[in-house]
Amino acid sequence: MCGIVGFFSPRHQGNSKPLIEGLELLKHRGPNDSGFWLRDNVGLGSTRLSIQDLSSKGKMPMNSQCGRYVITYNGEIYNFKKIRKSLINKGLCFKTKTDTEVILNLYKIKGEKCLDQLNGMFSIAIYDKEKKSLFIARDRYGIKPLYYYKSNDFFLFASEIKAFIPFVKFHKLSWEIEQNAISEQLLFRYNSGDITLVKNCKRLLPGHRIILKNNNIINFNHYYKLIENRKKSYNRSFKESINLLERKLKKSVKYRLISDAPVGIALSGGLDSSIVTALASQRLKNNPKTFSITFNKNKLDESKYSDFIAKKYETSHHKILLTKKNFFKLLPKCVWFN
Repeated sequence: MCGIVGFFSPRHQGNSKPLIEGLELLKHRGPNDSGFWLRDNVGLGSTRLSIQDLSSKGKMPMNSQCGRYVITYNGEIYNFKKIRKSLINKGLCFKTKTDTEVILNLYKIKGEKCLDQLNGMFSIAIYDKEKKSLFIARDRYGIKPLYYYKSNDFFLFASEIKAFIPFVKFHKLSWEIEQNAISEQLLFRYNSGDITLVKNCKRLLPGHRIILKNNNIINFNHYYKLIENRKKSYNRSFKESINLLERKLKKSVKYRLISDAPVGIALSGGLDSSIVTALASQRLKNNPKTFSITFNKNKLDESKYSDFIAKKYETSHHKILLTKKNFFKLLPKCVWFN
């Protein structure tokens, strides 16, 4: 998990203060590193959680080797090694082993169509210095968050809404409650669609991208539509369906184990996490680390199931007891990190 924040506005010329303060509000998302890139009316920032290529070479924002593009990015591209190999075969060079640079080079030759090849979860922002345009996109299922703020002459984007506040204060931007969102928020503790509790602030929906130039949105579209991709009907037997599901699950877990950082599994003891643990243990050389939340003398406690799976697959198991005391201690942090 990383944090990204940026702006695109003729009103903001070269002052890094709001950008740095916005990054400070996102430091919990990226404890390993942070940085920003600033030029005239555009700025990109990142707080980094290192997963691929833990060296300082993976620092973001990252410039392309040709110098034309700069990227800030949150997420993981699971098929980045395959894409990297194909790009090298086409003559492109790499100075890091990150998936960040893979996206950057893919965008260099494919433009916004690079999204068609990315298998993963992501929020991406790429600035084209030559065209003076900003491209932002969110993954197909909206796994990684991305919000944007649009006023007449100001465009902001970030992983979390709180990162907009320094810009709002610095430029005295409008910051009002969206009255139409309150009832839904109170009822479900969430707002559906692109609406948020703040006027002018929207959630970029899953599978959407935006291209801006001269602070104006020149292209806003839905690059991936789940319904259209489900229209195909298949005639498979029950056994064929089971085999297909098993292959898909194995491939999915395999992708998610690609990491230069240690891997852990959240193990509840339920069906999903137990299957993930079983498949991961088949691929990892060392015993996987598993983590479970337990409750003391509570009907919610499922530790007997997670203990069973941990023992069966010989994981290095860690249990965290959630009590009333540490619940109230952690609650403010959970609200802040949301």
